[in-house]
Amino acid sequence: MSASVARQTACAGAVQRLGIDGSGRIVELGGPQRIFTAHQGRAITVHDGECVIPGCHVPASWCEIHHVIEHPRGGPTHTSNGVALCWHPHRTIDIGGWTIEMRRGVP
Repeated sequence: MSASVARQTACAGAVQRLGIDGSGRIVELGGPQRIFTAHQGRAITVHDGECVIPGCHVPASWCEIHHVIEHPRGGPTHTSNGVALCWHPHRTIDIGGWTIEMRRGVP
């Protein structure tokens, strides 16, 4: 699996880190990383209304919820750090030329 696929999977699902050394010994076992709850997702969906990429009008109810500041980089799984992105921008946000930032709670 490529690193980009692993990041996308981690963004949309729960991931548990497992570190194994060269001899096969477990050296790290982290707790599952958080994903947005259904309640948080509904709140973000209502807030954003549609995909937050300008010109994209896919309804937010069809979108995935994306961490503006990625969870592995310390971004909280909180409504203030989540936005609605439809499938294509969510898969290409790192290479698509878009940067999302929150200003006073608005993407």
